[in-house]
Amino acid sequence: MRDQGARGLIQTVLAPKTDEERQKGLDAGLKFDHVYEADELVTSDNTFFVATGVTDGMLVRGVQRKGPIIRTESIVLRAKSGTIRRIAADHLASKWLD
Repeated sequence: MRDQGARGLIQTVLAPKTDEERQKGLDAGLKFDHVYEADELVTSDNTFFVATGVTDGMLVRGVQRKGPIIRTESIVLRAKSGTIRRIAADHLASKWLD
């Protein structure tokens, strides 16, 4: 069990869209009648987690409009190296908005 001080939980159930997807999953050893917990979803130390804010939160800021610029903030965590990177990016609004 994870640290009791942690605030968050992730679980998932696989939901294939087609019979072909289901068969590929079965062939790979996946279970479709199972609730996967975080420790089952990520089993390697060679993983990345990336999040880009849409609205302001505790981890990253949300999208901001600064005149002709749209600013985003992302965080990238790499388990293998233990690095955490914060990325602030400026995008030209004219490229994204009419």
